[in-house]
Amino acid sequence: MAATQQNPLNLLLPLARLTQHVEAAIAQVLAESDLKVEDWRVLDDLAGRRTVPMTDLAKATMITGPTLTRTVDRLVSRGLMYRTTDLHDRRRVLVSLTRRGRNLRGRLAIAVAEAERAAFESRGLDVDQLRELVCAPSAQ
Repeated sequence: MAATQQNPLNLLLPLARLTQHVEAAIAQVLAESDLKVEDWRVLDDLAGRRTVPMTDLAKATMITGPTLTRTVDRLVSRGLMYRTTDLHDRRRVLVSLTRRGRNLRGRLAIAVAEAERAAFESRGLDVDQLRELVCAPSAQ
């Protein structure tokens, strides 16, 4: 039986494989601190912000509700995040980084960026051009 050929116009699967490749490289860096890639996405997003509603964090990190709840639970239990209820709307859960969380994110940021760059470059991609492409206003 002949192998199924991939449609050369469909980029979804190759992009998913590229994402897995880069996340695996980042996961190796994070493993030393007992963090997962989802943990990093949360720490990295919150590093530039103060207190954020969980719904906003979910959108920013592209982590779904149940997974985000488990991620936040894990980070709160490690003393890397605070979780509070909004005083004006008790249905809203707010999260922020602790000083310890900010410090850990700061210590890991360069190593994570280097792992990300190396992973992309190992596939022949220029990280700066890729960043311009995906971070362009029309790409969002």
